[in-house]
Amino acid sequence: MTTADRSKKTSPLGVSQVIAIARDNVALFADMQVDQIVSCKRSGEDWQVEVDLIEARARLGDNDLIATFSMTVSPDGSVLGIERLRRYTRDDLRATG
Repeated sequence: MTTADRSKKTSPLGVSQVIAIARDNVALFADMQVDQIVSCKRSGEDWQVEVDLIEARARLGDNDLIATFSMTVSPDGSVLGIERLRRYTRDDLRATG
């Protein structure tokens, strides 16, 4: 194995790469539009990403139903797990500040 091969194999993922992986995979899992990335941080060797998705658009106004999903991404870019943490409306978020 060459030095270049070793560096490719051990090259860590950056935040932007992890966010792209999360966006692509959560959309496949949930078939919803990404509203925003809430957080992206390391947790040991893995990455934890929280993503807000629009579960249901409001019929009137802008009180969409939003769901926050947490995703664990391994150092090689594999998705290890995904779960919905909570659901809320935009008005709920505005009320809490």
